[in-house]
Amino acid sequence: MTRVFDIVVACIHAVLRDRPALGARTWAAEVPGWDSFATVEIIFTLEARLGWQMSSAEMERVDGVASLLAIAECHGSIQQHAV
Repeated sequence: MTRVFDIVVACIHAVLRDRPALGARTWAAEVPGWDSFATVEIIFTLEARLGWQMSSAEMERVDGVASLLAIAECHGSIQQHAV
């Protein structure tokens, strides 16, 4: 996959802790434990990791891996902030 994908998955795994198998098209509803509370934690984890904040509209769009990837790529800060 891509560096963006790896960072998004690492943030999801940090929150869910069960390390579910994830693909670029995995929906939150398909992953045990990925509920609305986990979504908020995943968003905060991703924001902290990359050093930017999602808008309210972006947060409302988060429904799985693909939406997180799209939002992260729109911010364009992966190369600058990711370690």
